[in-house]
Amino acid sequence: MLSIHADQGVLDLKRNILTLDRVRGELNGGELLTDKMELNLEAKTIKCPQPLFLVKEELQLEAKQMEGNFQTEEYCFFEDLVVVQKD
Repeated sequence: MLSIHADQGVLDLKRNILTLDRVRGELNGGELLTDKMELNLEAKTIKCPQPLFLVKEELQLEAKQMEGNFQTEEYCFFEDLVVVQKD
């Protein structure tokens, strides 16, 4: 599940891309925070080119970038990845 709140967004109807700024939301039951997010509404892909934070239950994740598919729920995190798993 992907649920997003943003301070502002731009919808490019020709490319079918939604670009959001100052994003906070829910990604598969976890809280997601980032400054910029790009959603390709046709391909169902998501890109976060800015640092992001994801907190889900006992898992805390921080990375400089993320890419994934919100339909298949597969995500890749890049650059300076920090993962903390609490017991």
